[in-house]
Amino acid sequence: MPPKKRYTGPGRGARNDSNSTHHLPARTTPRPDDHRDARGSAVPSASNRYTPPTKSARLRPGWHKAIGFALIIAGITVVVLNDVMRGSAVRLLPGGHTELYLILGIAIAASSMWWFGWFDREQ
Repeated sequence: MPPKKRYTGPGRGARNDSNSTHHLPARTTPRPDDHRDARGSAVPSASNRYTPPTKSARLRPGWHKAIGFALIIAGITVVVLNDVMRGSAVRLLPGGHTELYLILGIAIAASSMWWFGWFDREQ
């Protein structure tokens, strides 16, 4: 619902004498600091009271990035070790080759993205 418009006419009991500063005449000449857009319409100048929105990004501390990098390396290591055990009798991980190690390695590497801040919402 749009806001109600303010009534700008004379109110009840308004005086019409010349000493009243209640109703000032409208400005007819533009001030030198008025800006115009491409169509020639007046664009209000910036006010000292207005603060434009700033683009803020959430920055992660350095130790978050170190943990994220370590988790990526751990996840890739689990996937590679599982793949090396695939056709050989060498057991590098407990239980030998299984597809659960592949899923675990991918999950570890994917969860490390949170530590880098890739899922943070920009405001």
